[in-house]
Amino acid sequence: MGGHRNLLKSLLEVKDMNRRGMKVKSSRAGSQLIRGNKVPATLLRQWRAAMQPIFDQQFREKSALRRNVAAYLGSASSPGNATVGNEEAAGGLVALRQFTEKLAKRRVDKPTASLGRSGVLAGHYVVSVAPPYDATAQGTSIVSGSPAASASADAGNGQISVGVVSNYQNPSEAWAEASIFANFMPPFGGTLRASANLSLLFSRWVNAIQDLNRALSEAVVVFGVLQEQNSLPVSDFNRFELWRDLESNQLDFDFGSQTLAVSAQLDVESSSVVVVGVSCAVHAKALGWPLPPSSGTPRSLAGSNLGITWPSVTLELLWRPVISA
Repeated sequence: MGGHRNLLKSLLEVKDMNRRGMKVKSSRAGSQLIRGNKVPATLLRQWRAAMQPIFDQQFREKSALRRNVAAYLGSASSPGNATVGNEEAAGGLVALRQFTEKLAKRRVDKPTASLGRSGVLAGHYVVSVAPPYDATAQGTSIVSGSPAASASADAGNGQISVGVVSNYQNPSEAWAEASIFANFMPPFGGTLRASANLSLLFSRWVNAIQDLNRALSEAVVVFGVLQEQNSLPVSDFNRFELWRDLESNQLDFDFGSQTLAVSAQLDVESSSVVVVGVSCAVHAKALGWPLPPSSGTPRSLAGSNLGITWPSVTLELLWRPVISA
């Protein structure tokens, strides 16, 4: 994938860059609960009561939208849809296009997350690195047509935003990519494990009618560790495919939030800086959907939007002993 190669290139280019806590009184009951005894039923009921409205709101909203989409698809695919004068079919096609316009207008902000706190944690050589981070890279690549593409990365608060929306009138395709990097100088050689929990907000859709496997929306996140050793880069990258929607004759969409746990591990030396990075890329392509709809003409729209917050990264360095004869 061209976008993935660009993300790796971005990492290589920066390789040289130099609760409120409550006091809890000790008690036998409290100690038993912390050590994993059965949670009281009242707490379980309170948890479910608090969570149910949150889940129901999202489920109801998406279910209602999908019911509308099914009705529009039924109208657009009615037996008379090949006839230009069929008002029901034409109305279904217009409604599908308008629905996609609403999806395209959904705002995807950067997620809000509690930022970690830097410092050395007792008991292990563990460093927790929080924003501000050390460098960013971002860019867009228009493959064809005139889609809307944007990319931004803010090292100060650890936030990334990328998005591509296909052109409504003509065929189009584009990538958007962004990365944030943190530097770390190992005090000694050993095995470095980097881990983080990323907060994600996303919006994606593919609206394809008579478009055979040419409408696409996808998103990828890459988390990696990189160091130059003996003038050569060594690295460990883990790729996470968030979605890849390649659709025909349907409208598929989703939006929401999630947390993504990422990690990478590398044997490092103390002679040069280590770069830890989060990179993401979104990609969308479609044929367009000009109005008024013409009979029998393939048409499609696609979009891919992603916002990421990287609140902190935990770096755990395990000493690698050197045994001499």
